[in-house]
Amino acid sequence: MSAAVEIIGIADTSSRLSLKRVMEQFGEVVGCHMGARGVDNPIVRYKTQEFAQAALDALKAGQVWLDGMVLKGEWKNSSRPGPPEGKGGGKGPNRSEGGLDLTSRDIFTSNRSRSRRRRSRSRRRRRSPSRSRSRRRR
Repeated sequence: MSAAVEIIGIADTSSRLSLKRVMEQFGEVVGCHMGARGVDNPIVRYKTQEFAQAALDALKAGQVWLDGMVLKGEWKNSSRPGPPEGKGGGKGPNRSEGGLDLTSRDIFTSNRSRSRRRRSRSRRRRRSPSRSRSRRRR
């Protein structure tokens, strides 16, 4: 099972590979995701919980530096409150509460399929094959 550590205080100019190299001193890094710079905090995923714990201890002690910045860290999603009970947390709206019956995708695809069904096959057959520029009528 992998464990993820969220990195705080990284410079906007730091690269994903340099962060991964620095964090590999604590154990095998499975993945390193930077996210949207200036918006998301990078996430380093370790192969085991023990590797992640060693990295987190060093980050909290201020022992990890990258590009002149002291890095801090916390467990992924530990400081953010979870979704309220029974609300969200999954993909798409919660339809069991009697909320939405259709999504915009359902509406969009149903309109497209209707318009396609209205066309007869004979109309499709009447189209002439495309011609190259040299063979077009003038």
